[in-house]
Amino acid sequence: MLFPDPLIEEYQVNGHRVFAVRDDLCSPFPGPNFSKIRGLYKHLLRKREDGIRTVMSQDTSISRCGWGVSYVARELGMVHYNVYADRKVINFYQRMSHRLGGVLIPVRGSFSGAMKSQGLKRLAEKKIRPDYVCPTGISVLETLEEHADLISRMDRSLLTGSIVVCVSSGTICAGILYGLSKYGLDARILGVMSSSFKNRHSKIVNLAGKAARKYDTPIPHGNLIMIDAKYKYSRAVKIDVPFPCDLYLDRKAWDWLERNLDVLRPPIVFWNIGGEWDPRVGMKADLKGDGVHGKGYVEEFLNGGE
Repeated sequence: MLFPDPLIEEYQVNGHRVFAVRDDLCSPFPGPNFSKIRGLYKHLLRKREDGIRTVMSQDTSISRCGWGVSYVARELGMVHYNVYADRKVINFYQRMSHRLGGVLIPVRGSFSGAMKSQGLKRLAEKKIRPDYVCPTGISVLETLEEHADLISRMDRSLLTGSIVVCVSSGTICAGILYGLSKYGLDARILGVMSSSFKNRHSKIVNLAGKAARKYDTPIPHGNLIMIDAKYKYSRAVKIDVPFPCDLYLDRKAWDWLERNLDVLRPPIVFWNIGGEWDPRVGMKADLKGDGVHGKGYVEEFLNGGE
């Protein structure tokens, strides 16, 4: 799998120049078009080389991790067990996982630790023991590697001001922080949390520091500011954005950016992680999906087309 470097698009937003890093385009449909796919592919490729053939992952109600793991597992000839919170009706992300070969494992509840244990128990009842269980949120060091590599290829003049990025697991933010540190760049990262998470700053710095120690580079600097704008995790933010932008994640960061442009040090960079899908039904009339494929194409694929 080859993932292109993101387009950098310039927009005028309320009288300010904003540069959007379009990493939502790294994996168009039928991939989940979110930038974690970069590190995920590298991570599972390494696991396959170590003899791993069956993997399990856990999903939240708005997560595309299961979709992503199924997408990569199909490419690598691996079997994927997708553990998700049972809501009686499978949502669009789970349908995509299944369409790409994932085996759906519904469990009760939504806390990752409980879901993991229930998922393993359900599989054990079927006499199945996965070779490998993916970490929650697919927080893997390969994602930090891939995003540091992206940083190295970007125009460095853009990496001296403010970088606004949505934070959920914090993995992408940690990759950006690691990349800035590795290449001696002093942009300030504004991590807008998709919910009122605890200890995200320390988690991100620790993740980046783990990568720095592994690859023998200086421990990342602390030029990271976490923004708790009091969003609820499962709340969609319905504002206009000029490019495909995730309803539950990236749009929260864009919403915050629009309201705080006057205090951001230029150049202002918005790191867009994923396109826009409704987790229940996929594409609606007002959604762009991945911005490449239309609703008809998506439905045809789900119904068995290629």
